[in-house]
Amino acid sequence: MPLRPLAATLVTLLVASLACAACSASDEGAAPSSAGPDAGGALADAADASSAVAETCLGSADLCERRYPDVTFAATHNAFSYAAGGPVQYLYPNQDRPIADQLAYGIRGLGIRPCPYFGKDASQADVVYVTHNSSLKGLLGEEPLLGILEVVKGFLDAHPGEIVTLFAESTVTPAQIAAVFEQAGLGPYLYTHDGARGWPTLREMIASGARLVVFNDSRDAGRPAWQHYLWDHIVDTDYNVTDASQFSCAPYRGAPTNDLYFLNQFIYQDSGGGIVLPSAANAAVANEPAFVRRRAVECWRQQSHRPSFVYVDWYGQGDVAAATRALTSMTGSDDDAGAP
Repeated sequence: MPLRPLAATLVTLLVASLACAACSASDEGAAPSSAGPDAGGALADAADASSAVAETCLGSADLCERRYPDVTFAATHNAFSYAAGGPVQYLYPNQDRPIADQLAYGIRGLGIRPCPYFGKDASQADVVYVTHNSSLKGLLGEEPLLGILEVVKGFLDAHPGEIVTLFAESTVTPAQIAAVFEQAGLGPYLYTHDGARGWPTLREMIASGARLVVFNDSRDAGRPAWQHYLWDHIVDTDYNVTDASQFSCAPYRGAPTNDLYFLNQFIYQDSGGGIVLPSAANAAVANEPAFVRRRAVECWRQQSHRPSFVYVDWYGQGDVAAATRALTSMTGSDDDAGAP
């Protein structure tokens, strides 16, 4: 994808800021909120609530007794940033189409970046937006977080056997984020992890209604309990990849013992001068189902840890959903029955 002409100030900012252009998660955050249900108690009750037991989980009755970390979800990096199909013209988009299309295709994990509004409309001054790289102050495109969350709610309403996960890298406070979730009506869907009980089965999550898992990179101790600190639960792989040969299975951020193993599966285009950009052509390589599966299985064997998420750019290139379905069908890293 060729570098488009930009104002000199934007090029300068890109050089300074895009070297880490799309880290799958960063740090810092802030402030308390009271939003979110007591999902731990709800899940315990749900285990015995036969009238609420799901018939299928993620589209299969065979998966209902699996725990949340014991399946592999397809997830999109900077999910809000799309090339076509919506009202925003994103510069250097990460995805083919908007989040509604991603969910319809089979994506179940969404990377979002809540931020302040950077435009000039005074009526939007207190509205939480999303953008890629807040240091560029919306120059790559931005839109309200509320619209994205309403799409997620509509999907959960229409698909009672599905679970969605959000990964928030934010430059607004947890309280601001919580207020938008409340405005979107997502409170009843929010999952709150109980470390003493461990991760529930998909059946328990679905029966309780707690089908939206949210991670936030904010370190603020006042975070609402349902905004789980990212690196308490996730261990990821290095995202600084400009060639497929650079993919590694080694832990990069988060403790290797964390429950959720997160494969960064995107290949940047190296545009020189420290600038790296999303690439549809590179995604066609990174998202090819057999390639995804081979890498995931190798990482599973090396780390003795099933990949819970495969995080991609340009989800429409290749077929990452087919790859993650095949991985989910496997009960161990030596089970080849699920090969795509």
